[in-house]
Amino acid sequence: MDWNDEGIGCLGRRQFLRLSAAGAAALLLSGCENEPRAYAPPIGSRIRPLPPPAGALPPPPAGQAAVQAWPAGIQAIPAPAGRSGGGLTALSRDSWGATPALPEKMKPMNGVTRLTVHHEGSAKPNEDRTPEQAAATLRLIQSQHRKRLGAGDIGYHFIIDRVGGIWQGRDWNYQGAHASGANPHNLGIMLLGNFEIQQPTPAQLAALNRLASALVRKYRLNPASGIFGHCDFGKTQCPGKNLKPQVANLRRSLLV
Repeated sequence: MDWNDEGIGCLGRRQFLRLSAAGAAALLLSGCENEPRAYAPPIGSRIRPLPPPAGALPPPPAGQAAVQAWPAGIQAIPAPAGRSGGGLTALSRDSWGATPALPEKMKPMNGVTRLTVHHEGSAKPNEDRTPEQAAATLRLIQSQHRKRLGAGDIGYHFIIDRVGGIWQGRDWNYQGAHASGANPHNLGIMLLGNFEIQQPTPAQLAALNRLASALVRKYRLNPASGIFGHCDFGKTQCPGKNLKPQVANLRRSLLV
């Protein structure tokens, strides 16, 4: 498997165990390598950086340089036609203490023609229920992608937590590192959880619908040919047996 920033794939359980020492299953990701109380993004506002409540999140690592700004273009996403509200709000990279990306290890996106849905795929079910927990998970995933897989940043452009919060991942001006061989022009959306062994929450599915609707409208994507699950690009269980049918439902619902 190609473990570079062009195409980080998904670890199977045997591969994961070979890569990790005993006990590392609690720390690394065994599925799709690479989202708490009612702080879910409100309907009726545009996607924009949302600073965390004072004292809500742990401070970034000491000596961290300024993180990348939220791409300005996302503010232009209009409300999806036929749906109420004015869009979404996303929590910025500052909100979870992201370390700076390495642009020299990433390639320009040069336009979006599709989006791909993933699950976290950790060895154990994700039980994050607070912003602090979700932020810590995102830092762990970013570290996994950067240090162990050689990526320039976290591989996904958006992450949706267990209560429907949408978090900024990689700057979407750059290709992601989430679907080996299929990263060009492809936005990566990951839902926290292992959907082989647990269910996506209703809040996650609602957030996925809102986000995908906005992106489909912004980029004028055909849902039938522009929305994928990771498994559509290779031999992987991602996004999990309990999310795959929802991806198919998403395609159908956005065609209406």
